[in-house]
Amino acid sequence: MPTFGYVEYADAPPAVKVVYDDIMATRGVDWISNFWKSIAHDPALLRRTWQTLKEIMQPGAIDPLTKELLYLAVSASNQCHYCIASHTAASWKAGMNDAMFGELMAIVGMANETNRLVSGYQVEVDERFQVRAEGWKKYLGAREVVQRYLRAMEENRPEDLDALVHPDVFGFDGNEPGSFTMIKQYPAMLHSWFTEFRFNIETCVVSGEWVSLTDVVTAVHTGEFLGIPATGRKIEVRGMGMFRVVKGQIRELHTHWDVGAAIRQLGGAAPLRLAE
Repeated sequence: MPTFGYVEYADAPPAVKVVYDDIMATRGVDWISNFWKSIAHDPALLRRTWQTLKEIMQPGAIDPLTKELLYLAVSASNQCHYCIASHTAASWKAGMNDAMFGELMAIVGMANETNRLVSGYQVEVDERFQVRAEGWKKYLGAREVVQRYLRAMEENRPEDLDALVHPDVFGFDGNEPGSFTMIKQYPAMLHSWFTEFRFNIETCVVSGEWVSLTDVVTAVHTGEFLGIPATGRKIEVRGMGMFRVVKGQIRELHTHWDVGAAIRQLGGAAPLRLAE
């Protein structure tokens, strides 16, 4: 039994009758289904729900049959027996046939199964699923963009950055604002201080547009670095970075490597960490 019973047309207040009349006119019927009669005890809820549903289910970019099939699929997943019955009937009316119903239920079952497998296995979303379908072919994935960016730094190839970094990039390298001009100059700066420069990535996590990584930077000191003449020593310091990649280009970056550790390894004086 319904919680409050049904509001029949003959007993409905004027505000409810207005909605009932619109429902019947829109659907081309002479009766009101139980769902609407149940929520009619709250005229504002009735009016708001009907208006929203009418707007969403009217013909648009998606044809009426597809909309009814989608509604039916969601109803089956949510196990709403009333909505399953009503939208199955609406789907028949809109042109569904037996084969379509069978395929739809197979899709619903398969989607629910794989949804649960994804949740159970905690599967990360593929980078290429983060953009529209056209982007799969047109743009590099976020992880690959960052990897190529680091390779350009390692190999002193600033020309590669024109395609990888957006001209209006925003961010910081340590405390230094990371403008496009500075980023283009950075490979040459690194190689004026060090050779055999490498970003040895330890972790790399992609989440939507963002790529976060930690690495161990290794290099050989072959040029004056922060006032320290070339020592020929090899340094090994930790670093980290966050990159926002949109349509195959880095739009925002925040990078840092432990300059203090590098200075200490080269025999210079650098502030010690509190833990030391």
